[in-house]
Amino acid sequence: MEQQNSHKTVGYWAAIFASVFSIAYFVAQLFEWMGMLGSHGDLKALVLRWALYYC
Repeated sequence: MEQQNSHKTVGYWAAIFASVFSIAYFVAQLFEWMGMLGSHGDLKALVLRWALYYC
C-alpha cells in the first residue's frame, strides 16, 4: 500500500511541475512575441534585420 501512495505522490508532483513549466513557457512565449526578450518579435523580424544588415 505504501508503494502505491509514493507513486501517487510522485505523479502529483510531476503534474504540478509540468503545469508550472508549461505556464512559464507560455508567458515567456508571449513576452518574446511582444519583443520584450530581445528578439524584437517573430521570425519575420529576425529575417528582415538580417537582410538589412547583410544586403
